[in-house]
Amino acid sequence: VETSAPEDLLKFHFRISGASEVGVKGEEKELVDSQTASMLLQPAGLIKEEAYISGEHEQSVTLLCSRQFFERCFVAHLGQLPDAMKTFVNQAVDQGFLENHPLSADMARAANRILSTELDGALLRLLIEAKSRELLLLSLQAMIDAQDKRDQPERGFSRREVELLHRVREILTEGFLKPPTIAELARKVGTNEAKLMHSFKQLFGQTVFDFAQRLRMERAKELLE
Repeated sequence: VETSAPEDLLKFHFRISGASEVGVKGEEKELVDSQTASMLLQPAGLIKEEAYISGEHEQSVTLLCSRQFFERCFVAHLGQLPDAMKTFVNQAVDQGFLENHPLSADMARAANRILSTELDGALLRLLIEAKSRELLLLSLQAMIDAQDKRDQPERGFSRREVELLHRVREILTEGFLKPPTIAELARKVGTNEAKLMHSFKQLFGQTVFDFAQRLRMERAKELLE
């Protein structure tokens, strides 16, 4: 599927199910999987290509934001926005940009509320506007948090601690169908349980349980589909 924009647009995409590869025409594409929140900066005239597997079913919500809308809503908070947003507000852009994040539980609830509502008419419009703004703010916060981590990815951790925590994540990813207990993980990497749980949440933004649960849920959805 090929699409182009008549003006510079920011697209916020919240994918509940389905998967596709997205990118600029003629360049390498990036996978956008289920349970993913994406931000796409698409300059006017730039052709976006999206490739789906035959029979793939997508369920998602996409918000399209013009420069004027974004500036009107966020000009007072411009300094807090991610760098890509500042560029979009301040000047015309000629290069695309795609950033993906895990779809949070709050994002999924807001998107599903739009997709499953039985309201119509004026009430439907009000609900969509409210949930769209909620999704936009949640996406911006996710991007700000991700930028903070890129700017200071190992804040408060030694190199050994970071390596240890990444090893924990690898163990969980490899054995997510029957994940080890916290005690077993702590023994495997040589730390105590309390420190492991606290440090994992601090570095990766989610608990050990939530990370393992998300991996199992994603696998279950793949099997159901």
